[in-house]
Amino acid sequence: MTGHDKLRRAEDQVDAVIGFYVHLAVFAVMMAIMIALNVRSGGGWWVQWPALGWGFGVFGHALAVFGRMPRALARWRLRKIHRLQAGPR
Repeated sequence: MTGHDKLRRAEDQVDAVIGFYVHLAVFAVMMAIMIALNVRSGGGWWVQWPALGWGFGVFGHALAVFGRMPRALARWRLRKIHRLQAGPR
């Protein structure tokens, strides 16, 4: 792996971390808004369902960025890139 490849890989990882933090921030802001709407509407407690569903998405995103999955996904991504660079078979 060349120095350029290492730099590109580091840039990709930083972009992935930034993407996760943006996702987490949007989740937090939207959940605060939904909780406020839920409290004001007084129509029962419904906010847990979008929080649960979206929370699983945030958790999966965290695993992909910080967990064990990134190396496997990165290897798969590199294989796909090399296959596409080689041209059609």
